[in-house]
Amino acid sequence: DDSKVSAHTAIIPTAVKIDIAQLSDDERAVYMAIVKRYVAQFLPEKRYLSAEVRFGVSGHTFVARSTKV
Repeated sequence: DDSKVSAHTAIIPTAVKIDIAQLSDDERAVYMAIVKRYVAQFLPEKRYLSAEVRFGVSGHTFVARSTKV
């Protein structure tokens, strides 16, 4: 019965509470994967801090790079 559905998305959160301890290992893994992906959409974008250093020694160029999330 989709008469009360306001959106037709793949996953629609409900107020129904479940006991994840009652799920099998496979069911729990799928449930947690869905939960993590759903919640992730509300997190801020990740930011990067990048640095690059170039230097020469004896005619050779060396580059050091770092990226921190």
